[in-house]
Amino acid sequence: MKPKGFTLVELLVVIGIIALLISILLPSLNKARRYANSVKCQSNLRQLGIAQVMYANANRGFLTPVSTDWNAWTGKNTSWAERLVGYLPQGARSTSESLGVGRFTGVFACPDYPSSGVDESSLYWQNNKPSYAMNSFINAGNPASTTANMPWAYKLARARNPTEIILLGDLSNGSGYDYIPTDDGYVAYWNNTAKKPSRYSVGPTPRPGYRHGGNDRPTMKANMLFVDGHVTSLSPNELMDVAVTGHWRWW
Repeated sequence: MKPKGFTLVELLVVIGIIALLISILLPSLNKARRYANSVKCQSNLRQLGIAQVMYANANRGFLTPVSTDWNAWTGKNTSWAERLVGYLPQGARSTSESLGVGRFTGVFACPDYPSSGVDESSLYWQNNKPSYAMNSFINAGNPASTTANMPWAYKLARARNPTEIILLGDLSNGSGYDYIPTDDGYVAYWNNTAKKPSRYSVGPTPRPGYRHGGNDRPTMKANMLFVDGHVTSLSPNELMDVAVTGHWRWW
């Protein structure tokens, strides 16, 4: 007797069962992937935090400046990220022959950031920047300075509460800034008239980069590195103006 093969109905049933299993497992697999990417992102931030400490130890306790100069055409860059390259493993920045500058990769690139590490032939301020940025309020803490982009604003030891104050973290996709405003759009500056730090609104963008967690406002998260070195995923409500959470203000 010839062995009996599968009928068309049986094959369709098997295919249907496989499709059902895939539809059940796919959300879990996507959730696992996003969780793994968030863990990798947090590891990147911890390494950047260690590099900041190394930089401070070599520079009389001062953190890197948030930003002092950027020129895509000459390759001059003295942003916080550029200053940390020498304190990080090789591969933190690749070179580009097209613009004469390098794009930030490795620990500067969040796995869930769509522009990280891609070719910088388009707008350099989107693709040639890290996917992380510093707390904008660091830029306004030095009474000796009257400029917005001061060389150094804070010594690492001056954070009033290292476990509560953000150092750097996820920046919104494509923003290309060196700093992160609060979720409701505030940044800080040194008010030379009042002789104290002040804050102002920069409008709807940029914002913290909510690439982790869920897709709606109550569940989406941004990874933030604190001055003491720990990393936490925070929601938009937790990253509102300093009057609400106190995560931003150094003074």
